[in-house]
Amino acid sequence: MKAPTNDQVREAPYLTLNGVVRYMTSTTAKQREDTLLDYKRPDPEGKARGTYYQPARDAIRAFHAAGNDPGIIEAVVSELEERLPTLTNSAYAKVENNIRVLRAYPAAFGRRLLQPVEWEAATITIEGVRISLRPDLLAREGKRTRAIRFAFVKDAPSNEEVVCSVQLLLRWAEATGSPCGPADCLLLSIADGTAVPATGRRRSFDAQLRGAMREVARQWPAV
Repeated sequence: MKAPTNDQVREAPYLTLNGVVRYMTSTTAKQREDTLLDYKRPDPEGKARGTYYQPARDAIRAFHAAGNDPGIIEAVVSELEERLPTLTNSAYAKVENNIRVLRAYPAAFGRRLLQPVEWEAATITIEGVRISLRPDLLAREGKRTRAIRFAFVKDAPSNEEVVCSVQLLLRWAEATGSPCGPADCLLLSIADGTAVPATGRRRSFDAQLRGAMREVARQWPAV
């Protein structure tokens, strides 16, 4: 594989929460190699991947912060729609997908009274791989604090993605001292409107995570 022609190279193995999910749910060696390449030799395309749904995340956070005001999302959707005629194909698809998410979110999760709160990222090291963990949203819901990752793609997430996402959110909560327990670490799927908590599978996931990170550390120098 030809590496990007940029000068930024991470010598030590590094992934984010999303990167670990991508790596552990990949079904081919090429997909895993592509994931590592994005993080070892980050380029503008790799950065864009992480911010692809940022307009939707920001609008959802503002929607909940305003007491689930539908006007917040409607205003953002209108603004994004106005941009569509001026965009290139790739930019058009990105904006269109953010619009899709924002149109679907109120029906799927608009009744959840989530009050966003500030959070901090956490860095853990497993088998020599440094992993940056952060939720997409941290919010109070009644008396509980929820750590949330969104699944914004059109298809429902696989069971592997669900387990990996919520278990990593639980690691984030433990590393930061957040009061989020297993039932508070949630993957919210736009495709099917489900909210899945981090219940069960802790020990088996730990073994899978360690094994995957050993592979990352082994493959990293050759990427």
